[in-house]
Amino acid sequence: MMKLAKFKKPGPKVKDMVSKPIPKQDRINIFVRTEKEFVNSARKFAKKNNMSLSTLIENYFRVIHENINDPSIEMPGCRSLKGILKGCCTNPSHYQRYLQNKYK
Repeated sequence: MMKLAKFKKPGPKVKDMVSKPIPKQDRINIFVRTEKEFVNSARKFAKKNNMSLSTLIENYFRVIHENINDPSIEMPGCRSLKGILKGCCTNPSHYQRYLQNKYK
């Protein structure tokens, strides 16, 4: 089960997030394929916080958009890779040599 990103600095509370109305011409529909368990949990969370599932997802996108250039925020994929090269040789010239050999 994938966990959502954890933010090091305190972010806005869900109840404090106010979704600004989006003009109709700026809206798009998205299709997300995921496990039912995630959707059901998200629906319960949204209902508990008096918002729609669409608003919850939009607020998540907004947080990402507003913090996209903040290096202190770790996304789940990056966090799982942290320390993977510990103890390995990370010299760029070695990697370059590896790629040259690989694609000969």
